[in-house]
Amino acid sequence: MAETKYPLINRRHVAWANIKITLVGYDGPPFQTGDISALDWDDSIEISKVRGTGPMHQGRAIGQYDSNASITMFLASALAFQAALLAGGKTALVDAPFDIEVHWEPLNGDGEVLSAKLVGAIISGRSSSNAPSADATALEMPLSIDSVELYDANGTVLRLV
Repeated sequence: MAETKYPLINRRHVAWANIKITLVGYDGPPFQTGDISALDWDDSIEISKVRGTGPMHQGRAIGQYDSNASITMFLASALAFQAALLAGGKTALVDAPFDIEVHWEPLNGDGEVLSAKLVGAIISGRSSSNAPSADATALEMPLSIDSVELYDANGTVLRLV
């Protein structure tokens, strides 16, 4: 059996320690911070089976594409990022789209880089949970995104549609 190359980097799976995230506003410089504690996304496409007479389906119909994301940042960085999005004269975050570029890079610099891009993100909400503890205060921001693009080590774009 052939050996699988992906998603291994130097025989190790990529993890949070390998991640580098850049937030790229459309009207300003890229915003980089290590103060991101979570980044989640998903995308899906509706697929339905086309049925006719007989026991088997005749084919498939492709429906609507959907994608969602959320990012959690420590409070000071979250506020600085939001201010940077509005720096171009915008007055509301819903008018300030941005992309999120994600790279999983090997810690020793030797190996393949895998990437993702969340395209057309808009902050659609904010929440923070504060209670007595030693944990840093964070701001979770649900995002409305246009699409998710994954890239293999060769730079090939892997899209659902």
